[in-house]
This record gives sequence, structure tokens and C-alpha cells, in this order.
Amino acid sequence: MPALTSMGRITADIEVDNVEGEGITVYVVLDEAQPVDLIIGRTWLDLPHIAYTRIGDRVHIGYREDEPFRNFPIDENISRICLKALEATKLEKDTVDLVSSRAESIENGLIMIENPSEDIGCLLEVKDGKTCVPLANIGDKNIEFLKDQCLGRAEVIELCSNVKVKERMQSSNNLDNFKEKVPIILSDINIDSNIENERKQELVQLLNEYRDYFALNISELGSTNLAKMDIKEVEGSKPVCMKPYKMNAPERAAIKEIVREWRENGIVSDTRSPYASPVLLVKKKTGQNRLVIDYRHLNSQTIKDKFPLPKLDDLLEQLHDYSFFTTLDLAHGYLQIPLAENAKQKTAFITPDETGQFERMIFGLTNAPAEFQRLMYHALGPLCNLGVLCYLDDILIPTKTWEEMIEKLIEVFERLRSTNLTLKLPKCKFGKQEVEYLGFIINKNGIKLGSRKVEAISKFPQPKSIHDVRRFLGFTSFFRRFIPNYAIKVRYLTQLTKKNEIFKWEKVREESFERLKRELTIQQILALYNPEAKTEVHTDACVDGIADMLLQLGSDDKWHLVFCVSKKTTETEDKYHSSKLELMAIVWTLERLRQFLLGISFTVVTDCQALIYMNAKKSSNPQIARCSLLIQEFDFEIRHRPSVRMSHIDAISRAPVLNSSDTLDSLIENKLEVCLTLSVEGQVLMMQHADDTLKELILILEKDNEDRTKEEKQKVQNYVFKGNRPLMMVHLSLMMVRGKDFIRHTKKYEEKYSCEVS
Repeated sequence: MPALTSMGRITADIEVDNVEGEGITVYVVLDEAQPVDLIIGRTWLDLPHIAYTRIGDRVHIGYREDEPFRNFPIDENISRICLKALEATKLEKDTVDLVSSRAESIENGLIMIENPSEDIGCLLEVKDGKTCVPLANIGDKNIEFLKDQCLGRAEVIELCSNVKVKERMQSSNNLDNFKEKVPIILSDINIDSNIENERKQELVQLLNEYRDYFALNISELGSTNLAKMDIKEVEGSKPVCMKPYKMNAPERAAIKEIVREWRENGIVSDTRSPYASPVLLVKKKTGQNRLVIDYRHLNSQTIKDKFPLPKLDDLLEQLHDYSFFTTLDLAHGYLQIPLAENAKQKTAFITPDETGQFERMIFGLTNAPAEFQRLMYHALGPLCNLGVLCYLDDILIPTKTWEEMIEKLIEVFERLRSTNLTLKLPKCKFGKQEVEYLGFIINKNGIKLGSRKVEAISKFPQPKSIHDVRRFLGFTSFFRRFIPNYAIKVRYLTQLTKKNEIFKWEKVREESFERLKRELTIQQILALYNPEAKTEVHTDACVDGIADMLLQLGSDDKWHLVFCVSKKTTETEDKYHSSKLELMAIVWTLERLRQFLLGISFTVVTDCQALIYMNAKKSSNPQIARCSLLIQEFDFEIRHRPSVRMSHIDAISRAPVLNSSDTLDSLIENKLEVCLTLSVEGQVLMMQHADDTLKELILILEKDNEDRTKEEKQKVQNYVFKGNRPLMMVHLSLMMVRGKDFIRHTKKYEEKYSCEVS
């Protein structure tokens, strides 16, 4: 049991079943640490006037002179002594060790610690008032004993002549093979509420039969014997060797503790590798620390591993006429894959105080998704043709009957047993009548689009102004090629956009609006995801909301919508600088669409040109790096597209449908928070591209001179466009900042720029 820290102690008289003991020392702990009001120990029970006996699972307490305790035999020669720690001692988790102690009231002799539930005890020899007590820590945390803390109580005994004392244990042993795992109970299982109790208990029994293959903590994690990940670098690559990022004292202490836990669980080992990637410490939403390795430089020189992903239509066409659906999720899937010897040294990391290398595959390595998909293919391969579906870490078992589900589970569990993989029980769902799988709702009636797949379209709010109508038309026109007679169907809406037209929302316009939304969500426009198709992710963000679209180029050479979603911004997000909000939109989107985007190359399209200058792969600034680390497992490039060509996604972001509680944190709770820090030049660039006035100048400057109107030429006559930056031709040494900043003289900027306009 983990040690508890006492808040203090009191002396009290305690009465139990009308039996009173006086002057008892009581230690006080927090309510959260102890579910009962009071725990009675041997200090009270061993008082000379108190007797007790156990019958079944009940303890009967009384005065020694009372019936039925009066005739209990009393051995006056037996004396109980306290064994106190000789010095402050730490007992590591999952270990049994000998702890030096001082035995009160005895200098030499034999003592025994009884096990009240068994007819056996622990025999110890005392010499010069000292002995060693074997203690086992089967908890998940280390236990620290203070000097003179009571480790237990023992009785002084004399041995019979035919009893021999064998050699005592000399060293500590790991308890992995002896630690009793906590059994699974019904409340631990996510099972359909309509399942009968008898079947629920059958499932509980089955899961406990395979209890070893459910990891409830990191010490129970499996390590597969089926695969080892290697890291191959392009020819001519040099070992990545970087300096550690600067940390303050509390951060360094937190890092040491995390690395120590990794070492104890066999995830990290010592190293003398020539490689050294720096680490970043970030806080999760829960306030806990997480250590992440910055593998961007290693990934940039790693040969990419491509493993084909199954096609969604091939998977989905198997799903019909099923009544029970079960989904399984591996526990820390990446950490269950060991590294090849050659790869271990390449994962070496450096902190301000130490170095280490990984023994298992870790988050952040560019080929980790492909390696994981390969593992799942080989682990479940024989079952994939027998009704078990697997897409990355999404395992689905559809069955027609409960009995068939149990049989399939046994087959899957046996495969996991043979490959030494473990599942994460809280993320598994059993016997569901309906599940969401890869963006689709699946039940016994068949397959339908997931509620979130197109809700940004189906729940698009009714326009309240002419400006709202223009936004909606800008969005729908992006897909006009899929809508027959598009111009005719929107004519009542386009009438509202005419000059001097008064906004009046009539029934005919409402019908046109709703009909258009319905046509946008039909299968002709919406396509099944194809991992082999050219893929783009369009994102947009504003103070109203965040939106994203997953588009793929079809065989008809047209862009088809695969997924579309939006969310409202929170009060905190409303205050973000526009470029930071755009960056958050990208991170949120990639995490949202992770199941589609892992293992493929794709393009992120945004109208925020400033993000292109945030090339985090070239930055050693930890705060910039945090953003990049969130998405370093994806293979993508960012491309800018002027906002005039992004009206389809702009309309969705300004009419979000998801609640603002669906935040970035809720999607990536176990990952990193979004932070943004740029150089002065980077800040200027971001300010330029966030300013509406300068956006207009940029759009004009992007045009060839002969394509500019006379009015446009007049507007930009004092500007030039270099390196995607608008420069104003003014006197040297002036740096102009619009609105609220300052004008200052600096030779640095005089030499570097004509003048930055921001």
C-alpha cells in the first residue's frame, strides 16, 4: 500500500462495540486519502484488557474477562515488539527488499511477524537489537519510510528443537511475476446498457481470464515479439547532436522524475550515443507534466517508411446485418513496439542533467504510424479476413449474435497473447448496438454518415443579413460543379446580393437555402476516404470559430469533400492574435482528422501567409517548437491561398456549429499546448498578413503590373513586394508600425530593410 502523509496526530479514547481503549495515538490524513472515518490497528487491539476473534468475515471484540473471551488461553510469555526503521529508507515500486530495523525490548533472539489470515509467519533473527525486515511494495509508487517509523510488530518466540532456520534472503527481487493484478469488475467495462446482466457477467469473467492483456498502468504494458522498429537515414546523414533546451529548477526536477520512471519501466536506458535530441517539458490540462522529445532534425534525415493503409470502402462494404459491435484500443500502442539495436542510439535524448535512449518506439518518430499499422496487420492479419476490421489503432469486431462476439473476442485475445500486446480497457467498448467508426455511424440497419462528418454544412445557420447570404453562396459555389442547375437553384438567394437590395428572408428563400444544404451532403459530393488519392486540408479561423475541410481529388479530376467540421472559439481563443488562431486551427484540424492523415503525404491550405514563415523545423526556440511537436508525426506542407479563393471554408468558420467546449485541449489532452513565439521579423510578417489594409495591398502586389487597375496602381505606387513582404519606399532608418506601436530609429533595420510596413 502506498505510504500516506499524516497531517498531524491526536490522542483519543476509542470505543468499539462498547469496548473502550484510552490514550490511543490517532494519525490524521486527508479525506481523499482514506474512504472510511477511522482505521483501528494493533495499537488498540493489543491493549491487555481487549480480546477479539474472527469468525468468517466478521471480527468479534470484547473485554478479556467477558464471555466468550474469558477462557481464551493467554501466553504471558508472548510479548509484541515494534520494529522501527534504523534510517530513512525508500522502497522502490514492484520490489521486495530487506529494510534494516531496530527491535525494541530484545537484544538477541528470534521474533516472528504473523500473517493473521494464514498459519504461516515471517521468522527473523535479532542480533544486538537489530534485524532486517523483508518488505514488499506492490503499489504503483515508491514508498519512503522515516527514521524510527514503525515497520510492523512481531512476537518473541522460542523454536522447537526440530525447527531449523534457513539462510535468509540476501537481495531484492522484482515482483513482476508475483504481483497480483487488480481484477476487472463490471463498472470498469464500457458495455451497452441493454445487455442482460447474465451476459455482462459472462464478459467480466472472460476479460479476467485474459486479465494479463489489459494494461491498467504502464508497468503492465506489453512488448511485442512480432516487430522491431528500425530507423534508416538518408546517405550522408550525420548524427543529430543538439544542446539541451534551457530549463528552470522546477522543470529540471520534473524531467528527472519522468526519466527515472521511464528507466524503472524499461522504456529508457543509459546511453553513450553520438545522437542527442533535446527535450521539452509541457503541462497537460490536468496540470501534470509531460516530456516530449524534439525529433524534428532526426525525422528530416530519416528515410520515410510507407505502409499501405486499407481502403475505407473495402472495410465498410463488410459491415451489414450485424447486431453487436465491439471496438478495442491498444494501451500506449507505440510503446509496445521495441526498437532495433541500431535504432536505439538514434533516439538518444539530452536534458540539462542527463542523457538516455529509448528501448521502445516513442511518439514523434516520423515512421511510427507506418510501423504501428504494419504491426497491427501482422498481429491480426489472419482475422482480418474473418470479420475483424483494423485501421491503424481502430479495431472493430462486428457480430450477429452475442455468442459470436464472445468467440471473436477469444480469437483476438489469443492473437494478442501470442504477440504479447496489451489493451487499454477504458477505451474499449463491448456489445454496442451502434458505434462510430472512421467517421461513420454503424448499426444493424447499415452505415450512415457520422453526425460530425457534415454537420458544419447541415447545421449552417439561417442567414440574418445580406453579408451572411454572400458567405453562404461563396461556400456553396465551391461545389457548384456537383449541383445540377446550380445558378437556377440559388437565384432567390443571389437576388439579395444585388445593389441596394433590402434583406427580406421569405419562404421561397428558406426553401432554396435548405434544398441547397441537402444537396451538398449527398454522396455525389461526399466521397469515401481513399489513402491513395491526392489530399488537401483547408483550414480557416476567425474570432467566431474554426473550420476545416478534408478534400480529395477523385478519378473525375474533381475535388470531393470527405469531412467537414467547425467549432466555436472559446473566450480565451477570442483574444488570440489572428496568426496564432490560424496556427491553432491547423493543429486542431490535424488532430481531428488524425485517423485519415497518418501515413500519407498531404497539403494544408490556409489564407494566413504568415504561417509559411513559421518554419519550425529551422527553429531551436522551444516555444515555437512546441507547436511543431504536436504535429511532427504528420507528413505535410503548408500552402498559402489568398482569402478571396477560400470563401468556401471562410463561410464555415464564421458560422460554427460545435460548442466551444470542444477545444484543442479536449482533443489532445495527452499532447502539447499551443504556444507561439517569433522573432521580430516574424512578428512583423504576421502583423502584416493579419492587417486588413495590408492584405488588400498584398493582393494587389501579387498581381502582375499589367493586370492592375488604375486605382490599384495608385494604391501601391509607393510599395514593392519582396520575399512575400510588402515594403514601403520611405526614408531610411524609419520602421513604421500601424496604429498602436511605435516609430523608431535603428541601424539594424536600416541595413536589413528599406522599411517594413506593419
